[in-house]
Amino acid sequence: PARMPFDFPELLVALAPRAVFVNAPLRDANFDVGGVRECVAAYRGKHLQAVYPDAEHDFPLDARKQAYRFLERYFRMRVDSDPNFL
Repeated sequence: PARMPFDFPELLVALAPRAVFVNAPLRDANFDVGGVRECVAAYRGKHLQAVYPDAEHDFPLDARKQAYRFLERYFRMRVDSDPNFL
């Protein structure tokens, strides 16, 4: 993170108070979950949901279902009407 030309927590904070969903797998080789947790802690909006699946660089089915429920709740998107959506 020290080599990045920008501050990830500040980028996330700039989104507040917008709704944000974060999927941060615990064993992701590309992104350190510690940095994600730092960003999530910095977010000052109340509409943030972060999930930390025990997976590698992936978007597991359970995390996807949580994301779809998040979209339905905050954006009134109906995702359960299409059986192929998941």
